[in-house]
Amino acid sequence: MYLFEVSFLAPSDYSLIVSRMVISVVLGMVIGMERKRRGRPAGIRTYSIVSLASCILMLMMVFQWDSLAGVPLETIRTDPTRMAQGIMTGIGFVGAGVIIQEKWSVHGLTSAAIIWLTAAIGILVGIGFYFVATLATVLVIVIMVLHSYLDHWTPQDLYAQFTITFHDYQETRFEQLQEILLQQKISITDYHYDFNFAENLFKYKLRVCSPSNQAVNHISFNPQLFHAESVILT
Repeated sequence: MYLFEVSFLAPSDYSLIVSRMVISVVLGMVIGMERKRRGRPAGIRTYSIVSLASCILMLMMVFQWDSLAGVPLETIRTDPTRMAQGIMTGIGFVGAGVIIQEKWSVHGLTSAAIIWLTAAIGILVGIGFYFVATLATVLVIVIMVLHSYLDHWTPQDLYAQFTITFHDYQETRFEQLQEILLQQKISITDYHYDFNFAENLFKYKLRVCSPSNQAVNHISFNPQLFHAESVILT
């Protein structure tokens, strides 16, 4: 018996297994190339490995009955879908690794979603659903390419974060800030404040929304608009 020969596999099964594993790697690499081109943290290696891992785990389920030949069926309780469920649950930890939260913004959600989809593509290849897996790969590439064009032509508001520092506290100051910002067509979407007793400084930390970058730059370089000690764009 050869070193790599498996007793319960037919000679034709080897070419089937190899073809499915290669296809899963290729489809994962296609998605990874698109993500690498956009400078995302997860690239060709990550997506091809995720797809391959999902594929080989599902191959194990595809050939599980062959490996249990001669075992009475009434003694076996298996559910092939459990492997897929375990893969999709476990891949969530990989996706979580590319999600980064920075104050009010979150980055990496798209990469995490595509990693999750790549695992599903590997599962489909593992059970022989080549058409669905290939179509899913094509569709996700189309989505990412169209997004770049739609994002360019779709109007989008600018969100920015400011820290405005004053030397003292006044009850009506926040209303004054709102009024000044509205004059610049800037609205406050979120805020909180902090008082430094040692230095007698009162700080407003604002998240604002503006239709243009010029208005945001204007207030960031003009603290005198608010009669403030400083205005810092963060």
